[in-house]
Amino acid sequence: MTEEEKVSIEVSKKVAELIDANKEEGEPTDAFLMRMLGIANEDESIRRILFIGPPAAGKSTIRSVFFEDSSPQTLIDDPLEPTRGIENYTYNWLDVSAGVADSAGQEIERWLGLDQEQAFGESDSIIFVMDISQFDKFKDQILEDLIEALNSKSLVAPKAQFNVFLHKIDLIDEDIREERLSEIKTIINTNLKEHDHKADMILLKYYYTSIKGELILSLVKSMRSVLYSYSKIMRRALIPYSMRL
Repeated sequence: MTEEEKVSIEVSKKVAELIDANKEEGEPTDAFLMRMLGIANEDESIRRILFIGPPAAGKSTIRSVFFEDSSPQTLIDDPLEPTRGIENYTYNWLDVSAGVADSAGQEIERWLGLDQEQAFGESDSIIFVMDISQFDKFKDQILEDLIEALNSKSLVAPKAQFNVFLHKIDLIDEDIREERLSEIKTIINTNLKEHDHKADMILLKYYYTSIKGELILSLVKSMRSVLYSYSKIMRRALIPYSMRL
């Protein structure tokens, strides 16, 4: 970057401390900020997306609906067989080549423990999927798994984006849906604070998703949001024409 291209940005002391605490050793501040904003390097073509979370949360269904254009209603009526191990797929979305790792929820302790390198290694984006209709019943386990997933990310894939999909929102009554989702998010953030993950509260991206009826748009928008930053086409489309000249 030339001297003419450099600009100064003032941030609060608290934000500066968070940046310093979360940067890689020797990582320039501008590189860190670009990473947190999801702005991809031009020379990286294949993106590894890891789906992880409790069993029956909907990970494989999300993958199948978004990347393979499978019928949501068919998958609701005739669910996919449970994933075994880690199943790897390659998909093309716009100009993005996505290597999708679909991990078995039944083996989540394995992915968060001895085989965390196999699961998280070289990941560019991690999508933690939870079935919010089961949140109250399995709250403690879900929160524990989420913390362990963040720990694994920090150790194995520190530069990866981390996304939380609060999935199956159709199973919450529409009259209380917004309030309930906000409540669950608050519970998660409180748990992050208690486990010294305050910085992750800022970096985490939450999405509310479903494959049911018109709510499928929530899933499409969420997956697009995860992938947008890797697409040169979309980054260019989002830049005003006058700035491209």
